[in-house]
Amino acid sequence: MLHLYLAPLDELIAREDFIRYPMHYFEGVWEPEWLNDPFGRSVIETIDKVPLGEDVERSLLEFGMRVEDLCTGTKNLLLCRHLNMLNRMTMMGENCYPFLLDSAEEKDITMGVTAYFLMRDDALRGRKVHFVNDDSYVDNQVDFFDKITDLIGDGLID
Repeated sequence: MLHLYLAPLDELIAREDFIRYPMHYFEGVWEPEWLNDPFGRSVIETIDKVPLGEDVERSLLEFGMRVEDLCTGTKNLLLCRHLNMLNRMTMMGENCYPFLLDSAEEKDITMGVTAYFLMRDDALRGRKVHFVNDDSYVDNQVDFFDKITDLIGDGLID
């Protein structure tokens, strides 16, 4: 399940399990298997728009990219999928949300939220999202909008 924890960035930074800059953190921990499994391949093809052959790293080079050049959202998604850390929600765009929710169906993923964002019905597809701050659950765009607006209104993020 996807768990969202709204907090000021300073509070999240103080946590040892928080990944502040996924684009840099990724470069020190990624494994080739992350790129070559079906999830990694799908994320790279969709988010980075790279046509992949059998060997992902070679395909990236042929496309004029290195692993380090992958989009921040791609890196963040792969970190979410393969590590058990508190990841930064604002470091991925709306095109990443369906992949994030797919991963969250297989394992618990907790994201630190420092700014307003909206998950739309096409990403949610009826899947529940847990707001840790008040232990509530939503599964549609309208309820998501109402909940995140209420929590932000309560002063949970700056």
